[in-house]
Parts: sequence; C-alpha cells; structure tokens
Amino acid sequence: MDIFDEILKYFLLFLVGCFSGFINVIAGGGSMITLPLLMGFGMPAALANGTNRISILFQDIAGIIKFLKAKKLPVRTALILGIPTILGAAAGAMFASKLSQMLLSIVILILLIAMTVYIILKPPVVKCNPEKEEKTESSAPHKKIGIFTFIIFLIIGVYAGFIQVGSTLIWYAILTWKMKLGFISANATKLFLNCIMTPIALVIFIIHHQVAFVDGSIIGVGSFLGAWLSAKIAMKLSAKAVKIMMLTIFISAAVYVLLFKIIHI
Repeated sequence: MDIFDEILKYFLLFLVGCFSGFINVIAGGGSMITLPLLMGFGMPAALANGTNRISILFQDIAGIIKFLKAKKLPVRTALILGIPTILGAAAGAMFASKLSQMLLSIVILILLIAMTVYIILKPPVVKCNPEKEEKTESSAPHKKIGIFTFIIFLIIGVYAGFIQVGSTLIWYAILTWKMKLGFISANATKLFLNCIMTPIALVIFIIHHQVAFVDGSIIGVGSFLGAWLSAKIAMKLSAKAVKIMMLTIFISAAVYVLLFKIIHI
C-alpha cells in the first residue's frame, strides 16, 4: 500500500468513526458500521472485533461526559448494573478470542441481517421532548434490582464482550422496559455500561494480539468527535433520515461480509 492509499484509508476510518459515534449515541448500532469497514480493509474478523473496541471506548467516553454534565446518569443504578455487566463481558471476550475466523464472520453476517430487520421494523428514536422526558424521569418508579435483573445484565454482558454489535439497543430496551428509565437516563446508562465493560474486553483482545492500535485509534478519534457533536446535530435530523442512512450501510456491510469474507468471491 503506497502513501496515498494509506492516507485515504485513515481518512475513511476517521469519517466512518465520526458517523459511527453519531449513530451510536442517538440510536445505537455504531459497531455495525465500523466492524465491516475494518474487515473491508483486510482485517480478519477477530482482529476487527478487537480493534473496534477502541472506537467504542472513545465514543462512550464522549457520551458519558455529556450526560454527566447534564446530570442525567442515574449513578447508583448504573454502578450496580455494571457489576454483572463486567463479569459477563470478560467471559464473552474470552470466548470471542478463541473463535475461528469463519465462524465469527458468519456470526457478524447474521447480526447485520438481524439489525437490518430491526431497523426496518422499528425506526431509531432521534428526537425527544425535554419537558416530557423530565416529567417521566421524576415520576416513573425505578424497580428494585434483584437477582433476575443481575442475570439479565450478566447475559447481555457476555454478548457485549463477545461481539458488542447491537448490545446498546438491548440495554436500552431492558432499561426502559424493566428498569422504567426514561429516554435520556436509559441512553446515559447504556453508554456507561458499555464504557466500563469495554476496557475489560479490550485488554483480553490485546492479550490475544487481536487489536490494531493505529487503525483503532484513528477511528476512535472520529467516533469521539461524532459522539460529542451528536446532541446538536441529532435534533435537526428526522428518524426517517437516520433510518435510511443506517439501512444503506447495514445492507452494504452484510453483502460485503457474505461475498468477500464467507463465500470469498
């Protein structure tokens, strides 16, 4: 690869990182963009899976800073739920590091298809009413965190540590449905859980030599910027616009993984 190709590659990584960070904070599913891109640059599935964690960590830090400044993170709930999440993530990452490249590619393809179907059936939530949200946050009773809840978040942690793709959407669904959190608090909590479990998974992938630091850092800087700017930009976009962007990328990524990583045409 000559110098021009190298510069173009890093520029694309940065741009896709920006879009991934933007999508991940406002809707979720950012890894569905970055993971196939890394594989598109020739990375084996396992290396792409590990490298992608750098991007996730960068964008989650940006999102958490934003929510902490706004005092929207339910700290006690987030910390308690973080315990089973971290334990599960360690187990999931260890399992992923041992999986064959072909099997991991197939898993990624299945998740890409599943995410595409999900986006078609349920458009991402982009806008919210701050006044209504504040009322919901203050009036909705939070359920007690019991053994069953711990088990749920342990299982989600295993999945997040294993592949991460779509885990923020699962967390969001559980936090709003079972924990009765409002849109803002649920978003803040899902980012917090992702942020504290990602370093654990990242260390495991580093130990197994499945992280490309340069590529991951460049896409991570883009993700940080995209996540940081998402709050202002998101309010100007319709759910339909975000849905179209996500579907275009998810379908393209699924076709690429199928043709070039599984069939090998």
